[in-house]
Amino acid sequence: MTPETLDALRQAWEGELFGEALMRELAWHLTDAAAHSAELEAIARLERRMARALARLPGVAQEASAARAAAQARAIASRLTTWEAFLEASMPSLPLALERFRANARPEAGEVCTVLDLLVRHEIALIQFLEHSATGCPPGRNQALEQVECDLVRFLAIG
Repeated sequence: MTPETLDALRQAWEGELFGEALMRELAWHLTDAAAHSAELEAIARLERRMARALARLPGVAQEASAARAAAQARAIASRLTTWEAFLEASMPSLPLALERFRANARPEAGEVCTVLDLLVRHEIALIQFLEHSATGCPPGRNQALEQVECDLVRFLAIG
């Protein structure tokens, strides 16, 4: 694994920790959290599983990251008051992260390649899920999200 890929994986791991913590915080801070509890739970669960998959790779998990991610999530959640505000704040950054993950996936092999593939698919499914929610539709089922989650559960069970 190249130093650049390791750095990208560490950032992704911290991002997943942050994402899960943010969903928990938003459940407390959003005025319309009750109406979006299914979305908040689905995203938190996906972020938690993706973080666990990333943490299996050597050198990715760092001690202070979880506390830092939780503190950042609290700070950001305190500034967001509605689900719509969350969507507006988060949607622009997701395609950038996706491109960074895709770029790092190309030269890797083995378990690193598998995790990067899961990370790319996870990000695509998350973008689709949030875009669907932004249209005002109820959460419903998202096959891409469900498939990535199943694949993550299977990957985590193997180790």
